[in-house]
Amino acid sequence: MQTRGLRFAGFQKKARSRVSATRSDDTDVQRAVSFLRAMPDMQESVCPQIGVILGSGLGLSADRLLSSHGKMISYGDIPRMPVPHVEGHGGRLVFGEVHGRSVAMLQGRVHFYEGCTVESVTFGVRLLRCMGIQQLIITNAAGGIRDGILPGDLMLISDHLRPLAVAELRFDSIRADQPSSVGDSSRRLLWSDTLRDAAKSVRTQLRIHQGVYSMMTGPAYETAAEIRMLRYLGADAVGMSSVPEALCAASLGIAVLVVSCITNIAAGLSAELLSHHHVTTTAASIEAQFANWLWDVIAVMSAAQAVDGVAQQ
Repeated sequence: MQTRGLRFAGFQKKARSRVSATRSDDTDVQRAVSFLRAMPDMQESVCPQIGVILGSGLGLSADRLLSSHGKMISYGDIPRMPVPHVEGHGGRLVFGEVHGRSVAMLQGRVHFYEGCTVESVTFGVRLLRCMGIQQLIITNAAGGIRDGILPGDLMLISDHLRPLAVAELRFDSIRADQPSSVGDSSRRLLWSDTLRDAAKSVRTQLRIHQGVYSMMTGPAYETAAEIRMLRYLGADAVGMSSVPEALCAASLGIAVLVVSCITNIAAGLSAELLSHHHVTTTAASIEAQFANWLWDVIAVMSAAQAVDGVAQQ
């Protein structure tokens, strides 16, 4: 019993340390926003309504926004902003307008497998929230597990399987010294039904599915045994990102829409040897169609805002 008490005391101490680190990191986020707003040519741009995180090979949307009188700054020029080092993640923050809506796009993300902490992985989400976004579109590249979900398709995420090897998905709004669950308000914002319905209403030649996403931490692709397990548990697609960002966003009062670009059939379900180059190549092959679809989704998100009751500034 004494050993158990010492272990729990140690856990509490580590939990308090994590919360303190998160609060310190939030100060870094506020400083980053102040830096952006102090830039002479950025002052009017740093008040976005909608945020977008672009995953592997999907950066064309940010290039398109930039070419439409947008403004850009590299992550490396923003104080404390984590910089991605993976192919297909440009590492640029782009501001602009889409159908009259003020939008901020993160062209690329950092991952746990790059050695990043949860604070680093969610830095971009907290930066966008501090700038004022109320709705967030998160994109990723994923492997298809369910029969009929094929490379080049999109899947709107309706639920997730808890990351199997991620123990530190804790945020300042959730007590770190006891188990907790997603509250009713956050649950409504996480994998927002309203935003998914809005996205499904958009006409496109791309095939759109809906399903459960499982996050694995990478960097190695899943084994055939892991895919069989995930399939048995109900996963429709698998990737290495998005869940921490979505959980963080919902906890901050942001309505979340997450879409996976299916770039390959998951390991063990085909004879194809997977590589990151193959993933980015497949994503790039539908980038133009995806950008058109994304623009139209942003256009229909205005009506969805009032229904979800997202946090107001």
